[in-house]
Order: sequence, then C-alpha cells, then structure tokens
Amino acid sequence: MTLSNWKETPGPAPVKLERRAHPRYSCKGIARILILPDGPQVTGNLINLSLGGCCIEFDKAIKAAANAQLDVLLDACDLRVRIPAEIRRRNDNQIGIKFLEVSARKSEQIQLLIKELFEFGKKRGYSEDDDTGAE
Repeated sequence: MTLSNWKETPGPAPVKLERRAHPRYSCKGIARILILPDGPQVTGNLINLSLGGCCIEFDKAIKAAANAQLDVLLDACDLRVRIPAEIRRRNDNQIGIKFLEVSARKSEQIQLLIKELFEFGKKRGYSEDDDTGAE
C-alpha cells in the first residue's frame, strides 16, 4: 500500500474517561483528619477540593488502609467544614478522599469554601485542576 491510495478508516473518537462528578480546584488550606475509629489525628495541606472530595498532602506518608473511614476538618479562608470521608487513593505522602454523607447543609458549606478558595486562588494563580486528588 502506498500513501497515495491509503485511506483512514473512520472510527470512534478517543474519549477521556472522567470518574469525578465535580470539578476540582487547586487551593491552599489546612486539613485535619482523624482516622476512625480511634486512630491518630494528622494535619496536612489541602491541595485541591471539590464537592465530592479533596486531596491532602502530609509531611510524610500516613498509616491508614485504603478505604479507611475518616473525620475530616477543612480549615481555610476563615471557614471550617467538618465532614465524614474515606480514603480512595494513596500516593506517597498524599491521599485522595471522598466525602460521605453530604447533606444539603454540608454541600452548601463546601460550595462556600470552594468559592472563597477559588476567589483567593485567582489572586494567586491557582486554577481548576484535572490531574490530582480525589473524587
């Protein structure tokens, strides 16, 4: 076959598989997790946040099983949100978590925190993030 008579066969276009239901936003803040039922409390840095979860970075790897249940306190922009969660991804010293039992009130609190962090982040060059984190 030569290039002059070669034809490209039509096929399906590549599809990006996105597991997340909500966009994530890069941000800076403090996240404290309590590994349940009676594990240690560990403080880390909030890397990104969405309505469905977040990514937290720690100084060193934490000892917690995949799918471990957590009590999470997000603290940024003078706002605090406490929410139950579970670990969905672990990578070196970062964990991706999924929020559980998100009531309408908790959803509003997370939305407000995202809005504040987004406005704060725009001033500092952060953006919507598609590469790291949780659900």
